[in-house]
Amino acid sequence: MAVDALAVGVAAAVAGNAFFLCNGALGLSLFCAPRRSTPHPEATVSVLIPARNEAARIGPCLDSLRHIPEATEILVLDDFSEDGTAEVVAEFAQRDSRIRCLRGNPLPEGWTGKCWAAHQLSLAARGDYLLFTDADTEHFPGGLGQAMSYMVSENADMLSAWPLQRMATWSERWIIPWMHMLILAVRPHWMERWMRFPVLGAANGQFVLFRASSYRQVGGHTAVAGSVVEDIGLARLMLGAGLKSLNVDGTQIVGCHMYAGWGELVQGFTKNLRPAVGGGDVAFCLFHLLLFVCLSLPWFLVPILAVIGRGLELCLVVSAVCGTLVLRGCMAWRFRGTWDSVVAHPIAHLFLMGIAARSMVRAAGAGVEWKGRVYARPKA
Repeated sequence: MAVDALAVGVAAAVAGNAFFLCNGALGLSLFCAPRRSTPHPEATVSVLIPARNEAARIGPCLDSLRHIPEATEILVLDDFSEDGTAEVVAEFAQRDSRIRCLRGNPLPEGWTGKCWAAHQLSLAARGDYLLFTDADTEHFPGGLGQAMSYMVSENADMLSAWPLQRMATWSERWIIPWMHMLILAVRPHWMERWMRFPVLGAANGQFVLFRASSYRQVGGHTAVAGSVVEDIGLARLMLGAGLKSLNVDGTQIVGCHMYAGWGELVQGFTKNLRPAVGGGDVAFCLFHLLLFVCLSLPWFLVPILAVIGRGLELCLVVSAVCGTLVLRGCMAWRFRGTWDSVVAHPIAHLFLMGIAARSMVRAAGAGVEWKGRVYARPKA
């Protein structure tokens, strides 16, 4: 009974969070789509792209950025790619003088590859604003202008846009929406503007826009040199310094195909899940256990309670399931997900918990692997 009541309470809380997520048109959403208007005409923006073995993906990204007039310069750092990434960038540089390819320096001890690449890009950047984005993104016309305008109007120091996720396979459709669940629905994002607690820091490295002065004030990527979730680390630094960090709906700003299939997905989530939570392994396990009890266990209890005839308990767990369905439906609608991911929610959660366990074991043991590099005991 206590578990059922807890599940109902938490499901109601996260469903309420989803209400804030999905009612930007009513002015209630603090996680909202940026307004359409023009940024300050004198602002300059450096678009910065770390790239390691991205020859198959970076072409569409650069092609989309060529149609973004707000991008003053577009810098790509080739991080010792072995697949012709630099050659692809060079071809685009011939078509657009804003595009430049930088050769990366060897990775120093204590740095992760992406942080080191981003740091080198920041040293070369000349813009008043710095947009860090990934090679697998596609930027929509007018999107950067919207983000800049909203950032200026809110006097923010950091803005992270959560992209439209392109999902091809069943594993992508079922697992990737949990990124929205964990960061945007469970996290009390509505507190972001009023309570600048570092623990509330969240961001998506696929699109993170900084005021250059604020980025350098907190130490930039040097301050998170060993982190595999540097986006979250920088957001926490911003809040810790009393600066303003925002998360916005980026589905009209940028698109991204994060992972192609089960293998890439497992590797990517293994890299991120354990470091993103921080704290000890016990807290990590309790966090995921609580999520399961509140968001998925009621689904499995419904047929059991129906068979044994426990009417009151059945009503409670059905209420919890309905609350979760509302939440998942809101998320699928807001972020253009698929409805099979809503129906498959409890099964997908079991897969996610398996990947979370793998992330914890790898982080504590052999280390997590990404882009051909292994990071032992990665930092948050």
